[in-house]
Amino acid sequence: MKNPVDELLEQQELYFTPLSGEFDVERVAEVIRPLGFSYRDEAVPSIFLIFRDGESREVCRARRQSDPAAPLPYVLLIRAQPDEILVNQFAGPEFGPYSRAFLEWLLANYECSVHNEEGTDLTAGLPKPEPTSTLRR
Repeated sequence: MKNPVDELLEQQELYFTPLSGEFDVERVAEVIRPLGFSYRDEAVPSIFLIFRDGESREVCRARRQSDPAAPLPYVLLIRAQPDEILVNQFAGPEFGPYSRAFLEWLLANYECSVHNEEGTDLTAGLPKPEPTSTLRR
């Protein structure tokens, strides 16, 4: 039997909805900050981009500052809102370690339903968060 996170990593887009309460977007931002070379979009602060190198991040930052409507680069993208978190993994498996770290944290801290871009429910088999998890703090 496959690890549930491995199955999630095979999807292109994941939509997480909390089963109760809301996501703490600022806490999510804290967790994303050390992943790779992350960047919180200034034009759309709910979007976080995770790069594999600092130079690419800085090129994106400069482009977005000069043109906030510029297209987003092809990297790991996480959009965090209180009622939904989107994890866009179109950028490919080389971003897998960053996706894995985020997904493991998310599932350890929030009980969620999850669907892929086709609307397929992937919730069955997800681990339940530990009620005393130190990661929530």
